[in-house]
Amino acid sequence: MRFRLLSLLQLLMFYAHHQSTHAQSIIDDSIGSELPDTPLIDKGKEDLMSLCESFPAYEGWFRFLENRAEAYFLAQDGFLYFEYYFPQFMFTAIAVSNQTNNGGNTGCLTCYDLDDPDRDVQACLSECCGGNEFVITGMSDPTQNIIESWKQWEVDFVDSGDVTDPEQFLLYRYRGIGTLREPAFLESATINGLPYIHGYWSRYWNNSDDDTWQKPLTDKEPFCITTVSSAPGNPYQVSVGEGPFMAGIHSHALKELTEVHCVNVSQKCTHYTVDPTRSPSSEPTMNPTPRPTTSPTREIYPPTDVEVPSDVCAWA
Repeated sequence: MRFRLLSLLQLLMFYAHHQSTHAQSIIDDSIGSELPDTPLIDKGKEDLMSLCESFPAYEGWFRFLENRAEAYFLAQDGFLYFEYYFPQFMFTAIAVSNQTNNGGNTGCLTCYDLDDPDRDVQACLSECCGGNEFVITGMSDPTQNIIESWKQWEVDFVDSGDVTDPEQFLLYRYRGIGTLREPAFLESATINGLPYIHGYWSRYWNNSDDDTWQKPLTDKEPFCITTVSSAPGNPYQVSVGEGPFMAGIHSHALKELTEVHCVNVSQKCTHYTVDPTRSPSSEPTMNPTPRPTTSPTREIYPPTDVEVPSDVCAWA
């Protein structure tokens, strides 16, 4: 029995070491791996109509994580739908760049001015990351079935104010909640031989603290999304401040991977319905009759004399 138990323990240790070593080699490969040119997410007419709850809605697509991840969104009056692929070696958090948080606008797009050709998101980290509300996708606790440990949370990033601190932006989970809604989904995927997360979520524009993501109101202006991620790490082994684990006291955004994407949107959900309109009937309406209808009749009453007393004034 002791021999069998020891053998099982050795087998588990070997498996863990093999997974860890294999994952580390894939991490090293993924750092320089870019996605193919063909989009991974391509929404057709039926896909859109299953998502559309109001109109107009505004659609956009972009690549992030230095072309290692892909995102699609559909913004409508009630909520934002967001779909994405990204490598399993890090957590990824998504936010609308123009948002109010804790009573005021975070100032991200004031700092990251679209009219400034020299704009640099690294000079706007406190405005675009610190004190902003994100939806994060990452691992809570390692499990045998890795996809079961991946979660979607609502978080803020706390800004320590120390620009020399690699952990300047730590995760903070105890502010507004209740904005995530259906549909939501997560699955494991393989892209170019590498393990990816494919998922989507939907979020209301306001949370329970009345923090607001500002929705797009027109397709004439770009819609800006902030993306942040952790440092790449091993999803099979918890490392301090690295990898996809987002529940640790050192879980933080890697400043160098913070990006702001201002996307030109197109208007959707306006002109078609899932079911076609009813086709015209094959039977024509009744032809007009050749004879006119009978003319209206009027009953003639005999005239009567009305006697008016001389002391009464009658009004017509």
